[in-house]
Amino acid sequence: MSFSCCGTRVHLGFGFLAAVGLCAFLDPTRSVPAILISVLIHEMGHLAAMLALGIGVREITFHLFGARITPRHRQVPGYAREALIHLSGPLLGLFAALLFSRMPIGCGALLCRAGLMLSAFNLLPVRTLDGGGILFAGLCHALGPTAADRLLRVISALVLLPLCGGAFWMLYRGGENLSLLILSTYLMLTAVMR
Repeated sequence: MSFSCCGTRVHLGFGFLAAVGLCAFLDPTRSVPAILISVLIHEMGHLAAMLALGIGVREITFHLFGARITPRHRQVPGYAREALIHLSGPLLGLFAALLFSRMPIGCGALLCRAGLMLSAFNLLPVRTLDGGGILFAGLCHALGPTAADRLLRVISALVLLPLCGGAFWMLYRGGENLSLLILSTYLMLTAVMR
């Protein structure tokens, strides 16, 4: 499904729509709307930073495990600006979570938790997450892109192996957190092996 918004093409991939539908069907806590709102706030942070830095946006694609914002031109913004773009999504998510925590109604707590979890998870130093993008920008400045990529793959594996193991253990012991196991395994495959 695709549409245009303010001159930017927005694609909602089949995987994204299927995951939202499946989660909404299977989720007894009914937290899917809060998660979607948190994802939108997070992506708006990236988008706002890109526009503030004068980087035009050609398209936004929502896929199974996240979103990708494609710049209008293949300009390289520089390492500091790249890090700022990666940081802006989690920062806006944390700011929104703080605002949601002040809401007097019950949905505020759910929105707050979703925003905090999404921001914290995205700040992990994993190659395909925002924390990995921030670390990569710093490593590129210090070591160059090739060495930075190799080192970030090792760091990603060191972070994701215990996460996968913990998710598997939690699933084995209590039958919970299948989604964490699927997500951490997916990140392992894309961040380390790609």
